[in-house]
Amino acid sequence: MKRFLPILVFLLFCKLPNFNNSNDPNSQLYLETQLLGCIQNGSAICPPFRVRGMISGLTAGNTLKIQYEFGGISDSISTNGSFNIVTRGGIFPRVFIAQQPNSLHCFITNPGIKSSDGVIGMEITCPLYKAFIDNRTVGYSRCAHGQEWNPSGNAYVGNCTGIGTAGDQYGISLSLNFCNITPTNGCTSGLTGADLAPPPWIDAASSDIYNACNQYNTVNKWQRNNWRVTTKNELKNIVVCTTGPTSPLDDFVPCNVGYSSPAINTQIFTNLESSNVLWSSNSYPIDSIQAYALELNNGRIYTPDQDGTNQVLCVTNL
Repeated sequence: MKRFLPILVFLLFCKLPNFNNSNDPNSQLYLETQLLGCIQNGSAICPPFRVRGMISGLTAGNTLKIQYEFGGISDSISTNGSFNIVTRGGIFPRVFIAQQPNSLHCFITNPGIKSSDGVIGMEITCPLYKAFIDNRTVGYSRCAHGQEWNPSGNAYVGNCTGIGTAGDQYGISLSLNFCNITPTNGCTSGLTGADLAPPPWIDAASSDIYNACNQYNTVNKWQRNNWRVTTKNELKNIVVCTTGPTSPLDDFVPCNVGYSSPAINTQIFTNLESSNVLWSSNSYPIDSIQAYALELNNGRIYTPDQDGTNQVLCVTNL
């Protein structure tokens, strides 16, 4: 009987833990409740702390929020330059963007370092324009091939003047063909009106614009490896006609008289010029030696010869 006495005392006077009690620190429900509390206003195990840093490339109406792994979502960042926000809990330096802007795609390029009351020195930039086209979300490089995104340019608004000068349009690649047309349809799998195909191309055919965008894949530019040439529809999406009509415009139709040139959003594509012509990845079905391209001067989709030299804007599927 004596050997059972301690057990009897425990059962009479000691309370077993309640694993479904949100107020009991030994409870699984308590832990779950505290973790959920991080998302709203901090909790006993996930206290708020400050994150300070610099952000570039935001445009009007675009905001973002960050989050550390197992932590809560931060306050919004809505203006370029320095930021000082509160976030809640999580594991440093495992941080990511929890809420991307509506029409931009941003990256944390430097997680910063720990300080006495949080994190300092974080760097964020937004080098991609984002749109939903043909049932997929697309990220456009805000710089044409040959240019480089400069996060600190124009007081952290960001621009494409990182390399080059105004004299050479800030390093833009000015002389790229769709295909050298040797033989005809050599870059479109032998088919008139087909899309630009990956190599191997037919015989001596070669595509400058394919190679240009594929260079981004080689270096994993902006942490992406599915870069490609913009389609005709994707080019139509970036046209802005200040006097109408509303985009997307029909093929061969320019902006109405009196439009501003270049016929794009210059807050997004900061260093493209009226003289630029952007190739699409689509060849012209009526003429086997032509392909669709966008004239930035007037917003018109037209069909230059494939061996002509123009520019290219690369995109990635997000």
